[in-house]
Amino acid sequence: MKKFSIAILIAAGFVGMADAQQSKPMPQSQQAAPAHAPAAAASIHPGVLYDAGLKFAQMIDAGQAATLWDNGSTLIKRTVKRDDFVATVAKARTAVGPLSARSWRAIQHQYSNGAQSQIPAGEYASVNFAIVAGGKPANEAVTFRHDEDGAWRFVGYVVQR
Repeated sequence: MKKFSIAILIAAGFVGMADAQQSKPMPQSQQAAPAHAPAAAASIHPGVLYDAGLKFAQMIDAGQAATLWDNGSTLIKRTVKRDDFVATVAKARTAVGPLSARSWRAIQHQYSNGAQSQIPAGEYASVNFAIVAGGKPANEAVTFRHDEDGAWRFVGYVVQR
């Protein structure tokens, strides 16, 4: 089986796809997520994360990866150049083919102390989706980081087949 993967975080394993069973789609919250982040509190509502993850995945579908990088966490800006990010996301997204379905799979919340992993210290949350692209199943994740200023911001995208 051929595997396509892009990890804009330091390590691809951090945003590994959950093996959770597929669930019913989470209802969207009544409040739309701001363009820069899901929320500005450490305890973030899963519905807000879902809404932001879906919105940002749709932006990637629409070729708007540059906007995500522009409004993303300072971590992503220190980790990867804007043009490299845009090109890598476009290549990975194109490699899996045109999207025909996306459903919510899981939300993961994780802390890293930075010492025991390749992930810089901080609090992260990933929204994982099961997708059908190019007629085949794949997994994708949109990851956010709770930045030092208290805002949650985009920090990574992964698509795997």
